[in-house]
Amino acid sequence: MKLTTNQQDILLEGKIYGNTVNNIGGYQKYLNAVDADLFNAARNYVVESNDSIGLSIEEEHGEMRGALKNVQLPSMLIYDFSDYVNAHEISLESINTLFKNPFTVVNSTLFEDALIKISPNEYWYYAKAHHVIMDGWGFTLLMERILHTYNERIQIHDQAPYPSFTSYIETSKNYHLSNKYEKDLSFWLDSFAEVAELPFTGKYELAQSSEMSLSNRVTNSFAYSEFEQIVEKASQYGVSFVTVFYTALYLYFTRVYNLSSLVIGTPVHNRRNRLEKNTIGSFVNVNAINIKCVANDCVSSMMSEIAILQRKSQRHSQFPLGDVVRNLKQEGKLTQPRLFDIHFNYQKLDFKLTIDNEHVETHFLSHSHEQLPLSFVLCDYGPEQDVKLHLDFNLNYFWDKQAEELLENIIAIVRQLISEDCNTLALCDVELVNQSRFQITNTSKVVSTFDSIQQSTFVSLFNEQVKNTPSAIAVSCGTEQLTYRDLSEKTNQLAKHLLAKGVEAEQFVGVFFDRSIDMLVSVIAILKAGGAYVPIDPSYPANRISYILKDTRCQHVLTHSTLVNALPYAIKNIVVIDEVDKADGLEINDNQDFTLINAYQLAYIIYTSGSTGNPKGVMIEHKNMMSLISWARKHFTTEELSRVLASTSICFDLSVFEMFVPLSVGGEVVIVDDILSLKGYSGKALTLINTVPSAIKSLLRLNALPSNLLCVNLAGELLKQSIVDELYQIGIPKVYDLYGPSEDTTYSTCALRKAGGNNTIGLPISGTLAYVVNPVTNSLVPVGVQGELWLGGLGVARGYLNRSELTAEKYLNNPWGESKVYKTGDLVKVNQSGELEYLGRTDSQCKVRGFRVEPGEIEIHINALDFVNDCSVYIAIDSAGISSIIAFLVKEVESSESEQSLLRQVRDYLTQKLPAFMIPDRFHLIKTIPLTLNGKVDKLALASISITSKPFGVHSNPIPPKQLNKFEMQILGLWQEIIPGHAIDLTTDIYSMGVNSLQLMKFIAKVETTFGILVDVKTMYSNNSIVRQCYYIEQQMQINELIDEVTNVPNAENSNCLVI
Repeated sequence: MKLTTNQQDILLEGKIYGNTVNNIGGYQKYLNAVDADLFNAARNYVVESNDSIGLSIEEEHGEMRGALKNVQLPSMLIYDFSDYVNAHEISLESINTLFKNPFTVVNSTLFEDALIKISPNEYWYYAKAHHVIMDGWGFTLLMERILHTYNERIQIHDQAPYPSFTSYIETSKNYHLSNKYEKDLSFWLDSFAEVAELPFTGKYELAQSSEMSLSNRVTNSFAYSEFEQIVEKASQYGVSFVTVFYTALYLYFTRVYNLSSLVIGTPVHNRRNRLEKNTIGSFVNVNAINIKCVANDCVSSMMSEIAILQRKSQRHSQFPLGDVVRNLKQEGKLTQPRLFDIHFNYQKLDFKLTIDNEHVETHFLSHSHEQLPLSFVLCDYGPEQDVKLHLDFNLNYFWDKQAEELLENIIAIVRQLISEDCNTLALCDVELVNQSRFQITNTSKVVSTFDSIQQSTFVSLFNEQVKNTPSAIAVSCGTEQLTYRDLSEKTNQLAKHLLAKGVEAEQFVGVFFDRSIDMLVSVIAILKAGGAYVPIDPSYPANRISYILKDTRCQHVLTHSTLVNALPYAIKNIVVIDEVDKADGLEINDNQDFTLINAYQLAYIIYTSGSTGNPKGVMIEHKNMMSLISWARKHFTTEELSRVLASTSICFDLSVFEMFVPLSVGGEVVIVDDILSLKGYSGKALTLINTVPSAIKSLLRLNALPSNLLCVNLAGELLKQSIVDELYQIGIPKVYDLYGPSEDTTYSTCALRKAGGNNTIGLPISGTLAYVVNPVTNSLVPVGVQGELWLGGLGVARGYLNRSELTAEKYLNNPWGESKVYKTGDLVKVNQSGELEYLGRTDSQCKVRGFRVEPGEIEIHINALDFVNDCSVYIAIDSAGISSIIAFLVKEVESSESEQSLLRQVRDYLTQKLPAFMIPDRFHLIKTIPLTLNGKVDKLALASISITSKPFGVHSNPIPPKQLNKFEMQILGLWQEIIPGHAIDLTTDIYSMGVNSLQLMKFIAKVETTFGILVDVKTMYSNNSIVRQCYYIEQQMQINELIDEVTNVPNAENSNCLVI
């Protein structure tokens, strides 16, 4: 017999994900003696009298059909653990093991059960069925009938015949030909005129790449009395208690994930009349409730809307969910992998069952292979037991602690809804999470850190070091070097000169030098004089130099005589350092230590790129700088800081670490022109390098990293794991990943990366607070959820010079503490280890084909490929307003064939990691990523490249039919046989054509027959285009050929081969 659509979809799900996903069942506890023989007789009668339990599945030419044959039903298993002290534990372990074993579907029994003796006065009954023959309602009937027959000691001939499930299967075919089917279809298409965005789409392909996704379960409880309060409160608002739970789910997920609507899947028993309600079988369907409410509505109004949606969907619940999905795809409305991520099921397990007048305790089992991200199951066992809310969560999406917190949050919202007046409670006023738990801090206490540095500055630390190690080398550059005493004297002399020239506290003083010791002397002298240094690179364009000087109103610039003429316009006081004479200084004691500077004075200003086209100046105070120095002095050993390379331009804030941290502990600053100066470097042994990943990659390629390095600090760019691994392979003891914007003083977080480890930016450094914030609601997000990183603590800068509006926008009063926080614009999440993972930028997030796309997420995956040197992803918008994703890859190829091979490798990898809508539409191979003067990706230059150069990609080079090879024509022909009349080519999304489970299985059967291979259903299902299916089938054919070569070795016993 032909199976129902729902049964076909159930069987396909088992083919794709493994048949364990279709196990359904549980166990009952009988707290009294049981007559095992009588129970077995009652069980045998009920099992043998219900035709659904005897239903078997046959497969012919890829089509699954049902059959009623004289299949020998298995006997009930009998276990006796009563002699064991831990009988309960053994029994539960045995039940869980049995339940997770998959059924053999074809030509096999799809039911099993067991009676377990715990003690003379306690027995358990366990039962499991394949979902294709039974649903939860059917299980209820099964349990009732077995116990009824047992309790009443009814003789078989006294029993009325049970309704037939196979009769229902036959008559259900008429529904698909009826007007009711068409009306139901119209309802569901109208309901999903706009398909809601999925909360967890970005993780879908990762879940699909697993052979079989595993799930865990967390559980929380309501006392039955509290559950009764929920029911009572719901009735006061004229809704079901299930509506209250839907409301909690909607509020939580739409606000945490910034969604405008949410679809919740919920099973319906789908029994239309009394006869069907008395039939054991698999009638169940799933309704998808598409909830969308106005943000300023009150909660009771929203509950009413949801209740209306529930009632409407119930009237059309006979329509198979699989047909809803197929029709939406066919109409182009559903382009995401599924219709919903969240499933909610209420199970009333209060059967009021007894055995010999003793209450029966029922327990629902999980097969631990839940494929949806989240499945909530509310189990009502009646007044005798607590009401359980189970959450089955897919381990590809959530981890245990994260799921526990999520479940706690949902229950907290439910309790909030029943404790407040929902007629006046606005949706936006419902509290979603316990905000305090989501602050991410390091173990150091911020307040105590501040107390220890507020009386100190770098100048005082440096002066102390001069006293401790006056003869130690402080700085070197080529053959020139200065001891701490020499550096102190030169900086004192210059500081006195600046004071004599009228430099006042917080006055900006320009530093315009090539890389030299004089550059460092000038910086320290300005700090000693109380000024704030303004770094200016002589290689900058004249207009940028002019802008910085005008923006800071610099009246003093320190430079060298060879660079005076390079200044773009006249400065009031140009101090030529090589012409400064001691006589120019004030009559100040040579022992002057310049310690009158306070922690709140400006120390320097760093210019970063601005969205207006002009750079913006970040004002850093001494306390900010001291926070960084204080952390570094504790984090790194004196030995690691003993000889630090200074290769970064002082216009970039990495230089702050390189210059000031070593000098605060007696180390040596080794100044070079740039990082590539290390090629051929023959100077003193270096202990620490502080640079960007792209620079270290160049050094690795040139084999130019010095030996004896103790530590490599990498910051400013995404740090690929392959670079970390390579550094450890050549013997670098420690590799640190450091993250931080200039606005939070160089470094904010730190991670000691591990060989073969995870990509993480670690934890906040001491003195720093980190918050992961919903950028729409400005509320803290739960662990594992993406949000914007806000930084607080001692490193937060004063703000932007002459940009009061921008300062007010980016620097906010801390909602969760004192002082200010800085909004970084960076997207992060807290991972399972409690560390931060960088995900991209908030300001680069765009909508593409209706989906939110974060280019940084795509870049992270592409950069994970070792054969790609670098990449940048750009969202282009054409004149018609259509967005497309363009990926720029840094990789040299020898030919167009190599180019296409590279594309295939990149695309194949991305399809395993990202949903289809995030796969780039076009790719460009370029020699290098264009950068702005501040070292950031130049998006305007990328846009220019995308217009002027020829791309390669999915849509750029369509393959006309005449260019298809014979093999591709064969695969195309097989599909045309199955779905005739459809225009399809190599890139067509097969499942958007409305292909159903039966048609897919027919195609697979044809492939296996035609090519003599076995095809993995899940892989075929995930490869949605013919070109991807061809690639997979070719791979399987090559594997078969290789196996044939190995196993068909002639005269193997006489050869020197070992055949395995």
